[in-house]
Amino acid sequence: MNIIKRYATSSTNDAIKTIIQKNKHIEPFCLFAERQASGRGQLGTKWDAEPGKNLTCSFFFNNIDLGLTNQFLLSSTVALAVTKTLDKLGLKGCQIKWPNDILTERHQKIAGILIENTLNGQNINHSIIGIGININQKYFSNLPHATSLAIETDQYFDLDRVLDKLVAQVEQLPELLKSNLGFEDYYDHLYKFNQKTEFIDVRGQHFIGQIQGVTPYGLLKVFRYDKNCIEKFNLKSIKFSYLSS
Repeated sequence: MNIIKRYATSSTNDAIKTIIQKNKHIEPFCLFAERQASGRGQLGTKWDAEPGKNLTCSFFFNNIDLGLTNQFLLSSTVALAVTKTLDKLGLKGCQIKWPNDILTERHQKIAGILIENTLNGQNINHSIIGIGININQKYFSNLPHATSLAIETDQYFDLDRVLDKLVAQVEQLPELLKSNLGFEDYYDHLYKFNQKTEFIDVRGQHFIGQIQGVTPYGLLKVFRYDKNCIEKFNLKSIKFSYLSS
């Protein structure tokens, strides 16, 4: 896979959008920037990364053959690619906080993913996959749950080496989607899967529930003990009561 490197950009996802507007037939590629002025996370949150110390990159795929109703397979497969990369770098036991934040065994956030799809009818036409991994940054202002590879392993990491390992995992995405194994492995890594957990719903009400799985469309299935039934939640309607950032 071709890798484009830039010193700075507003966001790597936005930079890819500009590139593909000028070249409609470009092959899949990765764009890496040392500095992002406006990096984004889920729900429009800002991805805070100290320039030159973290991995901020995005991938473009124009060969994603996936129906819209099964779109979460893409998200789960990408999240697994990130956990496998961290594992190969010596950070074992990472978990995925639904839908695709990556946590360490200490439940500290080390990576995030932002996927933007373009549709052709009921199918995904192409995908831009933004990935941010905290590598060598050691101080995070007002982010009590954030951590990095350097903090967790007490080592310094070469960003190019980390990028090469991530690309080696992510470039397999089209083939991995065809194998349809993303959900099975995803549940093995899913934070609080099948465990009693306290949540907060969209009305601000606290309740005890147990994650039962995720629908192909990406809704979280939670058994609510107060209602004795399974409810399905989107990203905006539920959060963990003690790990919501």
